[in-house]
Amino acid sequence: MKKIIILLTALSLSYCSKKEAVVQPSEKNTSNELVITKEKFKNEQMLLISPKTQMMHSGLRANGVIDVPPNFKANVSSFYGGVIQQIPFIEGSKISKGAFVASISNPEFINIQKGYLQSLADFNFSEDQHERKSRLYQEKVISKKEFAESEKGYKEALANYGSFKQQLAILNIKPETVEKGEFTSVVNLYAPISGNISEVFVKKGSYVEPSSPLLEIINTDHIHLELTIFEKDALKVKKDQPIIFKIPEASTTAFSAKVSLVATAVSTDRTIKVHGHLDDDNHRFMAGMFVDAQIITDQNNALVLPKSAILTDGEEHYVLALRKENNEAYHFVKQPISIGQQKDNMCEIMGLTNPSQLKVLANSSFTF
Repeated sequence: MKKIIILLTALSLSYCSKKEAVVQPSEKNTSNELVITKEKFKNEQMLLISPKTQMMHSGLRANGVIDVPPNFKANVSSFYGGVIQQIPFIEGSKISKGAFVASISNPEFINIQKGYLQSLADFNFSEDQHERKSRLYQEKVISKKEFAESEKGYKEALANYGSFKQQLAILNIKPETVEKGEFTSVVNLYAPISGNISEVFVKKGSYVEPSSPLLEIINTDHIHLELTIFEKDALKVKKDQPIIFKIPEASTTAFSAKVSLVATAVSTDRTIKVHGHLDDDNHRFMAGMFVDAQIITDQNNALVLPKSAILTDGEEHYVLALRKENNEAYHFVKQPISIGQQKDNMCEIMGLTNPSQLKVLANSSFTF
């Protein structure tokens, strides 16, 4: 009998302890209402928010690159072929307009300087002869034919001299140096613009063909966007429309620009070029960077809510609107809405009644 009493007592104690350990639910979910205790609301850092007015926009997507105008991009090349003697710069080097960038050698340069000296001598002689015969012709000492032959020889000598002098200028050789008898088979090449060296095509000892590029210089002081849109969107884009763009491979930051030019012709692949000027030129963009952009074609003030306040059930959207509040809990009801434009973590909402008096639940994971 004692064993039976002890067993019943143990079972009774066990049952009581389990009943006292049951946790009361902190929320109640019915078909029409969701009740959340204020304790749970606070512990899970939920929020009560109201819709607010915010500028929203819509537009069309465009891809493209960071680029510079043609006048801010240049190749360094030589009109004559030759062997590279010096090329002291590497990609990324900063350089100023007129600075030395490379030297090239070619025995033909000696012949050009020799030809210049000979043409100079011929020109000086022809000039003296022409002046003398011009005076004689005015004094009627020589015939018109003889004077004409003198004038012809003078002009030919002048043309030959001018041609060789121009060739020296192309080679960056000073005529005064050649006139002293100081010939050289090596000429220097200089930067046509200021900027950074973006690419080097040769190395010391390389032979380059005439007009072949040795290196490329890009000046990024006036970078712009070069975007591509489809033909069907051409009439939607206008000058001065805002552009929001990102460099997806380098940053998640959104940058701003404005449409500056829209091409007036459709390319063979049925696309159109759009150029945009950046609102801030102080960013360290590089020519050739890929751009993911949105050209803003429409802007308006709209009621918005953060995405954390909007719930989705299939293709339907709704919010949990506060119906009433007491000392212990919040009571929410399901209210359908329509979704409009989206920007960052905000969504345009439509279909609300008395939105200024509405409070909705945010930062929750509840659904009906």
